[in-house]
Amino acid sequence: MYELATVVLDDRGEPGDALVDIGPDLQAGQSSTVIGACLLQCAVLSGIEECLRRGIRPPVPVSNNIAGAATANRRLVADFPSRLPEVYERARRGTHRAEASGG
Repeated sequence: MYELATVVLDDRGEPGDALVDIGPDLQAGQSSTVIGACLLQCAVLSGIEECLRRGIRPPVPVSNNIAGAATANRRLVADFPSRLPEVYERARRGTHRAEASGG
Protein backbone atom coordinates (compact mmCIF):
# COMPACT_ATOMS: atom_id res chain seq x y z
CA MET A 1 0.00 0.00 0.00
CA TYR A 2 2.82 2.43 0.77
CA GLU A 3 3.74 2.43 -2.93
CA LEU A 4 0.34 3.94 -3.83
CA ALA A 5 -0.54 6.26 -0.96
CA THR A 6 0.80 9.58 0.24
CA VAL A 7 0.06 8.66 3.86
CA VAL A 8 -0.32 5.15 5.28
CA LEU A 9 -1.67 4.42 8.75
CA ASP A 10 -0.05 1.07 9.51
CA ASP A 11 -1.56 -0.73 12.49
CA ARG A 12 1.25 -3.30 12.39
CA GLY A 13 -1.38 -6.03 12.70
CA GLU A 14 -0.83 -9.59 11.69
CA PRO A 15 -3.03 -11.38 9.13
CA GLY A 16 -5.82 -13.19 10.94
CA ASP A 17 -5.77 -10.75 13.86
CA ALA A 18 -9.12 -11.81 15.38
CA LEU A 19 -9.08 -11.58 19.17
CA VAL A 20 -11.98 -13.82 20.16
CA ASP A 21 -12.62 -17.47 19.40
CA ILE A 22 -16.38 -17.81 18.90
CA GLY A 23 -16.54 -21.39 17.67
CA PRO A 24 -14.57 -24.15 16.02
CA ASP A 25 -12.35 -22.51 13.41
CA LEU A 26 -14.26 -19.23 13.84
CA GLN A 27 -12.83 -15.99 15.24
CA ALA A 28 -14.05 -12.39 15.37
CA GLY A 29 -13.14 -9.04 16.88
CA GLN A 30 -10.19 -8.04 14.73
CA SER A 31 -7.59 -5.92 16.49
CA SER A 32 -6.89 -4.09 13.22
CA THR A 33 -10.41 -2.60 13.30
CA VAL A 34 -9.93 -1.17 16.79
CA ILE A 35 -6.38 0.04 16.15
CA GLY A 36 -7.37 1.45 12.74
CA ALA A 37 -10.20 3.47 14.29
CA CYS A 38 -7.81 4.86 16.91
CA LEU A 39 -5.23 5.77 14.26
CA LEU A 40 -7.87 7.52 12.17
CA GLN A 41 -9.12 9.49 15.19
CA CYS A 42 -5.52 10.51 15.96
CA ALA A 43 -5.15 11.79 12.39
CA VAL A 44 -8.40 13.78 12.69
CA LEU A 45 -7.31 15.21 16.04
CA SER A 46 -3.95 16.21 14.56
CA GLY A 47 -5.77 18.10 11.81
CA ILE A 48 -7.96 19.85 14.38
CA GLU A 49 -4.88 20.72 16.43
CA GLU A 50 -3.20 22.20 13.35
CA CYS A 51 -6.28 24.28 12.54
CA LEU A 52 -6.32 25.66 16.08
CA ARG A 53 -2.58 26.37 15.92
CA ARG A 54 -3.23 28.48 12.80
CA GLY A 55 -6.14 30.31 14.42
CA ILE A 56 -8.78 28.49 12.38
CA ARG A 57 -11.92 27.17 14.05
CA PRO A 58 -12.20 23.62 12.71
CA PRO A 59 -15.57 22.43 11.41
CA VAL A 60 -16.27 19.81 14.08
CA PRO A 61 -19.79 18.39 14.44
CA VAL A 62 -21.34 18.40 17.91
CA SER A 63 -22.44 15.07 19.39
CA ASN A 64 -26.22 14.71 19.09
CA ASN A 65 -26.57 14.02 22.82
CA ILE A 66 -25.29 17.52 23.67
CA ALA A 67 -27.77 20.39 24.14
CA GLY A 68 -27.79 22.67 21.11
CA ALA A 69 -26.23 20.05 18.83
CA ALA A 70 -28.98 20.14 16.21
CA THR A 71 -28.65 23.89 15.72
CA ALA A 72 -24.85 23.81 15.68
CA ASN A 73 -24.74 20.92 13.22
CA ARG A 74 -27.29 22.56 10.90
CA ARG A 75 -25.04 25.62 10.79
CA LEU A 76 -22.04 23.41 10.06
CA VAL A 77 -23.82 21.64 7.20
CA ALA A 78 -25.01 24.99 5.80
CA ASP A 79 -21.42 26.26 5.79
CA PHE A 80 -20.21 23.32 3.66
CA PRO A 81 -23.00 22.48 1.17
CA SER A 82 -20.65 21.19 -1.53
CA ARG A 83 -18.84 18.89 0.91
CA LEU A 84 -22.01 17.30 2.28
CA PRO A 85 -24.57 17.70 -0.53
CA GLU A 86 -27.04 15.00 0.57
CA VAL A 87 -26.96 16.10 4.20
CA TYR A 88 -27.25 19.74 3.12
CA GLU A 89 -30.26 18.98 0.93
CA ARG A 90 -32.03 17.04 3.72
CA ALA A 91 -31.34 19.89 6.15
CA ARG A 92 -32.60 22.44 3.63
CA ARG A 93 -35.82 20.44 3.16
CA GLY A 94 -36.11 19.75 6.88
CA THR A 95 -36.13 15.96 6.43
CA HIS A 96 -34.35 13.43 8.59
CA ARG A 97 -32.25 10.45 7.54
CA ALA A 98 -35.09 7.98 8.15
CA GLU A 99 -37.47 10.03 6.02
CA ALA A 100 -34.89 10.47 3.28
CA SER A 101 -34.12 6.75 3.12
CA GLY A 102 -37.76 5.69 3.24
CA GLY A 103 -37.43 4.09 6.70
